[in-house]
Amino acid sequence: MNNKKSQWTKNPTKKQVVLVFFAWIGAIVLLTLSMTNFFVESPFKRQNMVLLFLILMCGFTTITVIKNYYKNKKAGGVIE
Repeated sequence: MNNKKSQWTKNPTKKQVVLVFFAWIGAIVLLTLSMTNFFVESPFKRQNMVLLFLILMCGFTTITVIKNYYKNKKAGGVIE
């Protein structure tokens, strides 16, 4: 019996990829609005380096999940 659980980042389903993508977009918007005075000044200031680092790391994770989905889909191992 194979009870080994697969990690969702290594073998994501289509639903998980869509959920991660929209959560990433929502997180970018909410982080930018909460950490900066978005409507008055640019978010690309030196004081907002933590914000930019968080956005980049979340983007890297999102791209990794999407890449793994397409890699598994091409290999035939994706569960819809």
